[in-house]
Amino acid sequence: MGNVNTLKSAYSSYKNSEDGNFSMMAVFTTMTLIMGIGVALDTAGLTKQSRGLQDSLDGAVIAAAASGETQHQKLKETVQQTIDQNNTHGWDITTNVSIVNDEITATASAKYSTMLLGIFGKKELNVEVKSAAPIAQELPLNIAMVLDTTGSMQGTNIDDLKASAVKLVDIVRKLKNPESRISVVPFNDYVNIGMSRRNEPWMDVPADGTTGPAPACYPEVNTVRTGCTDATRTRYNDGVPYTETYQTGCTETSTPTGNMYCPSAPTIEWRGCAGSRDAPDNLLASAGPSNPIGGAMNENCGEEILPLEKDLTIVDNKINSLTTKNSTYIPTGLVWGWRTLTPDAPFTEAATSDSATTKALVLMTDGANIMTQVSRYGSAEELYHTEYDPSDTSADNEARDRILGLCDNIKADGIKLYTVAYKLPSASKKVYDTLEDCATDKSSAFQAKNRTQLGKAFEEIGQSLKIVRLSR
Repeated sequence: MGNVNTLKSAYSSYKNSEDGNFSMMAVFTTMTLIMGIGVALDTAGLTKQSRGLQDSLDGAVIAAAASGETQHQKLKETVQQTIDQNNTHGWDITTNVSIVNDEITATASAKYSTMLLGIFGKKELNVEVKSAAPIAQELPLNIAMVLDTTGSMQGTNIDDLKASAVKLVDIVRKLKNPESRISVVPFNDYVNIGMSRRNEPWMDVPADGTTGPAPACYPEVNTVRTGCTDATRTRYNDGVPYTETYQTGCTETSTPTGNMYCPSAPTIEWRGCAGSRDAPDNLLASAGPSNPIGGAMNENCGEEILPLEKDLTIVDNKINSLTTKNSTYIPTGLVWGWRTLTPDAPFTEAATSDSATTKALVLMTDGANIMTQVSRYGSAEELYHTEYDPSDTSADNEARDRILGLCDNIKADGIKLYTVAYKLPSASKKVYDTLEDCATDKSSAFQAKNRTQLGKAFEEIGQSLKIVRLSR
């Protein structure tokens, strides 16, 4: 500021000089130099303030467009409030906001206080910027919610999941885009794809019935156990330890009843559960007559999958119907969630979505993958999963590789991938690392320890999916 005052003083001296100490040419030259310096400094300052005002207005317009709000007055208030909150320079900003055809258009103006041009009577300059963005509801979303419904989720955990998952549905609902859809993929050992899909060309399910002759009859006996003592041992429910009481040291006495027991012939029955294919098809979404998906026989796997659905009340109802059972096989949830987002068989609901549709998969789980693949009855179409011991490093590494292989293929398909780890034990760093590597990036991997944090995770995912672009 001292330099400005010095220049002002010099200018006054030049202006008031009558004694001829300075030639008119010197005065003119010096004034031109001062004017040039003033223009350069104030131009730089004006440009800086204009950029700052533009950034502030762009951010305010995007915040309003992404808010999910549709009332014009509230959208205008959001723009003004955001600008006021970010006005750290204390500028006197005037805004004008209009909304036409679901597009927010705004202008912001302020005064720039000159540094040097004030000497020449220009104490202030006008700064005005413009910005516009379409309201986020113009951008359709396809979201697959892949939700852990294993035994370890029973009780309050499944209630927490239901209350949290519907928060994401509510965000999509507020966007009011008729092309947005959500699928729900409950998973445990398997995914229930529905009995109605048994004869689809991409399925290969054996006929229900007997698998061989009945075993031979044998004498029926009554067995009495005496001398037993109670003992305890550790068992696992979907990887979660619990204490089981059992009897040991018993003496058994068997007495023939005189009757014969004749077992029934072994049977198989399909109840809607889909198995897994051999590598490399187990890392692919597409399926057809040449590489069908086998039915997992004699398995019960919970609620049926819900493909992409526009009616979000149906989505809410599906989430609220979830129950828990069985153990964790994450790859089956991932691959079926991916299938709901592709336009090819098994599901085609995504085929009618606009090419600009944002696709996302949200994987939520409360524990490590503890299942692997084996062949049942030696038949590929009956490939199913079995639990492995947590100390089996080889099986654990194989499971991790299969999870990450699927995640890589899903992301390569242009799908945004989020992971949500819920109430993971402190010793489960490897599990969280796997989920973090699975996600699109670290900011897309969430860890929640209670219902509040779980709900916030689903809300943040919903907010991040409301992609908003500046249109001018």
